[in-house]
Amino acid sequence: MEQAELFHNEKHPAILPKSKFTDLIIMSEHEKSFHSGVVSTLSRVQNNFWIPRGRQVVKKVISECLICKKYALKPAKQLTGQLPRDRVVESPPFAVVGIDFTGAITIKAGDQSCKKVYIALFTCAVTRAVHIEVVSDMSVKSFIFALRRFYQEEIQVFKSSYRPRELRGSSSLNVRHGGEAFWERLMKSIKDPLRKILGKALLTFEELTQ
Repeated sequence: MEQAELFHNEKHPAILPKSKFTDLIIMSEHEKSFHSGVVSTLSRVQNNFWIPRGRQVVKKVISECLICKKYALKPAKQLTGQLPRDRVVESPPFAVVGIDFTGAITIKAGDQSCKKVYIALFTCAVTRAVHIEVVSDMSVKSFIFALRRFYQEEIQVFKSSYRPRELRGSSSLNVRHGGEAFWERLMKSIKDPLRKILGKALLTFEELTQ
């Protein structure tokens, strides 16, 4: 080595043990070489030092460089399922409707007692337009009355948009996408503000329907 055309430090490098100090030297040379790879960083370190099993040590230190980590990351690939046909095919408003009920809402009855009512939500699968009706219970009779009120309030729209056609229904178990039906997410946008605004206050049926 004495005859080699090398600098003195390269001929007689200081041997660095496994330590935090060694890691700092490696990281310093890594940054000076503009965050180059293992071979280039190790070459710069070996101009002055010798590290036993240098390649493995340098590779481990570089793997902890935050800047290199940031630029080495690959964009995540979002796994998405197929939306139901009714959600993506052009159709008149409310041609396909999602229907759901909230949980019980406690209100004041006329005799100072309390009773429970519910909110029925009707939402268009395509436009996401929403219509809500307060119902006294979750019986079929109450639902039919709510459906009639919904239709009667928008009768001019329905008359101009639709011809008489057959009504078909399906349970949410058959139309769920991504773990929940689309109207369940809209239902949360109704329930959460109600909880925040009403708190523990009790309204009458008339006040709730205003």
